[in-house]
Amino acid sequence: MANVEHTVLIECKDYGKTLELQHVRNFFAVLQDIGNCQGLIVTRTGFQSGAKQFTEYYKIGLKLLRQPTEEDWKGKIKNIHIFRTWSKN
Repeated sequence: MANVEHTVLIECKDYGKTLELQHVRNFFAVLQDIGNCQGLIVTRTGFQSGAKQFTEYYKIGLKLLRQPTEEDWKGKIKNIHIFRTWSKN
């Protein structure tokens, strides 16, 4: 961005339950050890409130990776159908 390099560390968690504060604290320690980088945690299951608060305070990004629900599509185009007609001129 603007000819400036950025380092982003991404941690992916595929747990069967929501991420807890201990998981984001451990990732924060890695970010501190490496230094001068941004962090992003991706999971399928969500985050507990303490984990969310911690990451908000320390500016660590959180992303939830899941299949979209019908609610996600409200007000958006879900399907596009293109029909072509050909003429011989």
